Amino acid sequence: MILAIIITGSTLSACSLCLFFLLDSRNNFYRLCRAFLVFILIHFLHVLVCELFFNSPDKRYIDWAAPYALLYGPFLFAAQHTDRGRLKNRAGLLLQILPFLIFSVLYILLICLPEYRHVYLRDHKIWLFRVIKVSFLVYAFFVIFQGTKVRRLLSLFAIILATLSLIFISAAQVSSPGLGPYRFLWSRIVIYLVMTGVVVVLFRHGLLTISQHIAQKRKGEIPRQTAENGEPAYQKSILPEDVMERYYERLKDAMETDQAFLDQELSLEGLASKLKMPRHHLTQLLSVYLDTNFYQFVNTYRVNYACDLIKSGGEVKSLEDIGLQSGFNSKTSFNRYFRNQTGCTPSEFRKRHKGS
Repeated sequence: MILAIIITGSTLSACSLCLFFLLDSRNNFYRLCRAFLVFILIHFLHVLVCELFFNSPDKRYIDWAAPYALLYGPFLFAAQHTDRGRLKNRAGLLLQILPFLIFSVLYILLICLPEYRHVYLRDHKIWLFRVIKVSFLVYAFFVIFQGTKVRRLLSLFAIILATLSLIFISAAQVSSPGLGPYRFLWSRIVIYLVMTGVVVVLFRHGLLTISQHIAQKRKGEIPRQTAENGEPAYQKSILPEDVMERYYERLKDAMETDQAFLDQELSLEGLASKLKMPRHHLTQLLSVYLDTNFYQFVNTYRVNYACDLIKSGGEVKSLEDIGLQSGFNSKTSFNRYFRNQTGCTPSEFRKRHKGS
């Protein structure tokens, strides 16, 4: 049964990966999905090799001692913080991968050094599962209470479901030795079923997205998009790809060269007028081509500009002045968008970079 689940999961992972390679390469959420699918495919293949060639009791550690589980939380964090095709707070993400790197080194020592394995194998198991439990609980709690975008709920829910399930599975592995080998078999089956379920959700998401794109090209329309309140957002003729690209270059030039975002009174209508394009074309460019909205797009530039001002350390200014200089019209909105994008407040950010 386990072999059937592993082979099914591996096959679905490969198929899902092919689907996501057909989607927009500029969309960082799709890039993240591709990276995650590569990771989970490697995980499945590792388990498959262990099942086929290292299935004896004295070799079973080659499977369970691998620290793959410590990367599911950082992937969940990255999905939560992906915005406008650009992943924010990459330094923080690298720091969260550190436990995986540490246990990977220890795993290599277990494989290569029999003396080390004889002394530390049990301790490795205990501490690995403890860290996994804490990791899953913290990341699941963080995502549930931070909230997600509507478009990403299914994918994130699947990863959260896997996280919550694996919490209890890993706890059972350490605290219920009386169940013997059946406990280990049951937990492995549930783990691989949950992993396969995550891949199924991503496969369905990729398949539906590609189907929608095909339908758009045939009909020359974009599907009715749903706002967070459940009401249709808009439905207009989709712009040709070359027009979108020209509009994007114009928009990028206005933001990066002209720094239009520094205008505190900048509005969707004002930006559309500056770009000499219809308002609904700009809305479609942001929503369909860049997968964002006006406020997220503009305030991302403002937060990046504020970060540069803080890190430059030039003339000492109050954080409120920096926010206003960056284009925000209030301290409240500055703090809110800054924290959402960087994961910390402006004052915390200044302390981190003070003297650097």
